[in-house]
Amino acid sequence: MAERRSGFAHALYTGEISYSFVGRRRIWYTLSAVLIAVSIIGLLVRGLNLGIDFRGGVEFNSPAQVTTSTIDTVRQAVTSSGPSDLDGTEVVTVGSNHVRVQTRPLNPQETVTVREAIAKATGSSNDAVTYSNVGAQWGRQITIKGLQALAVFLALVMILIWIYFRDWKMSVSAIVALIHDIIITVGVYALVGFTVTPSTLIGVLTILGYSLYDTVVVFDKVRENTSHLEGTDITYSEGANRAVNQVLVRSINTTIIGVLPVAALLFAGAFLLGSGPLEDLGLALFVGMIIGAYSSIFIATPLLAQMREREPAIRKHTEAVNRRRAKAAQSAPKVSAQTVAAAGHRRRRPARGRPADEYLEEDEMTTSRTDLIAGLIRSVPDFPKPGVDFKDITPLLGSPQGFDAAISELVAGAPDDIDVVVGIEARGFVFAAPVALSLKVGFVPVRKPGKLPCEVFSKSFDLEYGAETLTIHRDAIPAGSRVMIVDDILATGGTLAATAALLADLDVELVQASVLMELEGLGGREALADAGVPRVSAVLRG
Repeated sequence: MAERRSGFAHALYTGEISYSFVGRRRIWYTLSAVLIAVSIIGLLVRGLNLGIDFRGGVEFNSPAQVTTSTIDTVRQAVTSSGPSDLDGTEVVTVGSNHVRVQTRPLNPQETVTVREAIAKATGSSNDAVTYSNVGAQWGRQITIKGLQALAVFLALVMILIWIYFRDWKMSVSAIVALIHDIIITVGVYALVGFTVTPSTLIGVLTILGYSLYDTVVVFDKVRENTSHLEGTDITYSEGANRAVNQVLVRSINTTIIGVLPVAALLFAGAFLLGSGPLEDLGLALFVGMIIGAYSSIFIATPLLAQMREREPAIRKHTEAVNRRRAKAAQSAPKVSAQTVAAAGHRRRRPARGRPADEYLEEDEMTTSRTDLIAGLIRSVPDFPKPGVDFKDITPLLGSPQGFDAAISELVAGAPDDIDVVVGIEARGFVFAAPVALSLKVGFVPVRKPGKLPCEVFSKSFDLEYGAETLTIHRDAIPAGSRVMIVDDILATGGTLAATAALLADLDVELVQASVLMELEGLGGREALADAGVPRVSAVLRG
């Protein structure tokens, strides 16, 4: 069995484990639609519990010896003082020697009555209890200004994301996710009944930035995975889904780390202090950070992929990928018991009278060729020198089923009307020759210096662990021929780029470079694009 790096995060990043976030977008859309509907119903039925700054009222401040029962004692004294409709009175302690009380708007007589009740409950004189009237007009002005600022913010965000990613669909997806977060957060406030204060507005604005940051991180990975889509064998949705999987652990970790202190703030405000800015700010941050992480993964990216898949160029690419896969499926070898055993899968005993090559479970019979190939390539660290993670294909070559699957995948990914397959010394020969035979075209070797007997072109380049030179016969390929390069591994791209330069000297048309495995993050695909390789096809990417 091939040796692999362990770890859930690594498995997600390399695609060994992949969850279909984009493919199951209908589920996430339905869940979000339910949450939004519940939030809107909460707003319509219960409404928001606006604080004194928005609805107006009277604020009393009194000295007091604060104890654990102070809040309940003062609230009871106010609600039983005589004036009606004081059940919504808010009482908070300030430090260890002060209490603040906020009520609905009161007339002068009611103000005197409540003031006396507070003085009696706190053991203070009437003169020590100060009060001030807060008009609702200020709250209305702040609300209007806040909505104006929000509209400007959303517009600027759309423009900035459009400029940064050069894709207006990313802007739309990000804004939809932000609006989704706002509606649900406000809906939670309506359902829970927490007071909406200026602290709440601060919290909401904060979560907008947090949610946007999380979405941009995912979109940046989406752009990286789909920047050269025409040269790959994956669809846009698959590239986007892989991006979500690659940043999933990071999103979970940052959300947990961010939510833990916010949860402490919410707990302190709701259960220790009773009410106040900590409670208002804490709830907005707590709900917003969680729903923001959710929307960046389950809403923004699936929506982006859905919109991009409708573009003619993306649709055309998806159809081409599906055709190649259908072609590969038609020529796929039957997965036998020996094949699954070679990949390390567990078999069950055959039923009596049943042929030995038919006793696999249903899920084993559908084992893909790429899974088989990946299971037969092992990583050898620090070979041939420290710091190099060498990919050993000898287990793959030693498995008839695995080797056949590798050749079939390379053939399935080949463009039409290829005249010549070029293989690179030495491991490239192993794959290029049978691929050429399957395509019924010629095979031309690219070799190291001193190996070819006639006049050659030569190119030097740097490998991950040294320098190298490659050569090709000057008369190896007729001018104008359509050529495909086949090699085993694409790392930094030096070998394939040098081969592309050799073919340029021969005046042929390089159509594609096909590799068994592409090692991502080493810049190989970018190096080949710079070298003029129009398309790169990889059976495995990791």
